[in-house]
Amino acid sequence: MATNRSAITIEGVTWRPSDDDLAHLDSRVRSALAHRDVDRAPIIGSGTLSTALAWPDVNPVAVCHRTGPMTRGQAIELGSLVAEYRRVLGQRAIRSIETEVRYCPSPQPGDHSGTGYVVQPMPRNGTLGHQVLGATTPDADHPLVAAVVGAALQADRQASLGAGFSQWSWDGSTVRLLSVGAPLMWDQQGTFRYNLDPSLSAIPLPMRALIRGQLEDRASRNQAPDNVLVGMVADLLRRKLDHWVQPVRDHCARTHELYVSLEQARDHDTTERRLRTAIGALQRVERWWRESAREQPYPFFVPGLLSRS
Repeated sequence: MATNRSAITIEGVTWRPSDDDLAHLDSRVRSALAHRDVDRAPIIGSGTLSTALAWPDVNPVAVCHRTGPMTRGQAIELGSLVAEYRRVLGQRAIRSIETEVRYCPSPQPGDHSGTGYVVQPMPRNGTLGHQVLGATTPDADHPLVAAVVGAALQADRQASLGAGFSQWSWDGSTVRLLSVGAPLMWDQQGTFRYNLDPSLSAIPLPMRALIRGQLEDRASRNQAPDNVLVGMVADLLRRKLDHWVQPVRDHCARTHELYVSLEQARDHDTTERRLRTAIGALQRVERWWRESAREQPYPFFVPGLLSRS
């Protein structure tokens, strides 16, 4: 992982921010956290324990996923795992978006824990999978449906993926997986290889083992293609794309003789919502503890927690 790069050009578009650009972006995030002012940083989305930021603000060409506090060594380790994950996907004929892991040192003297960023080119407007489906008449034979279902069927005990259409892009000819910054990979002993420690530092220490277990169990379920497909249909429900549910289920049944249970998809969606709610509540507790009891900054940028106490 290189840490001293100027911006480079890929496919005619300069998308990689320099170290100075990334440091400036991170300083804006720290300011937003300190003031609980969401408008101080260019947020464009958030995951369970990460935040997506645009770079630059005007006509952005990169998405910078802020993953939380980590050491330089942890960032290098994650960068190697992401590169390996993309190679494995490529061997399975699954295309993924260009991705690199970057490390932004802490501005505080003596603080050896900086911030990790997963940086990717900004997908063109309207090319995210759920946007494509939302603007298209439902069709069981749509190329995006066929490609994502086909990729889901390759999940196994070495590597898997999230098949939610929001995690993919389609530009009219090429389907690419976007969610590669937290690789779903396991070693030969079945141990989850993605290091959850940086993310789990967002919640109280006594609860980390419990949440770790739930996150690892959630990931492990995706080793079975059937469960990946259930998650795919659940994502349609969450995105209010109910009119696509039956065509996608029809494609699975007709093309691959797989029946995706609508009841299981609804249960999956409910479980995911409950987990996100629980993690959010635990983040509130940890933020209060650090800021009020220990007088320390809370380093996680969660939009719903910035503007309210």
